[in-house]
Amino acid sequence: SPEKVLPSLFQEWKIDRLCFEFDTEPYARQRDDKVVQVAKEAGVEVVHPISHTLYDSEWLVHKAGGKAPLTFQSFQKLLAQVGPPPAALDAPEKV
Repeated sequence: SPEKVLPSLFQEWKIDRLCFEFDTEPYARQRDDKVVQVAKEAGVEVVHPISHTLYDSEWLVHKAGGKAPLTFQSFQKLLAQVGPPPAALDAPEKV
């Protein structure tokens, strides 16, 4: 499991930052919480942005009163209430 393997790799590879995509699936959230905990214990900065969806799903559920929309129609209604997603970042000038 990642939480067993990562601590030694952080040391061996001199890792100071770990980046990975935020995942909304329940099994992934549990896994990622463990990875974040292990990384922080090792002094590793963790960056896991929400970047594969236009909206933060937890924020949308919060805006819907704590219940996820169950139909596409209710989802569209919610999106109409919250407005457009945040604008995209400018392209980097240098990589």
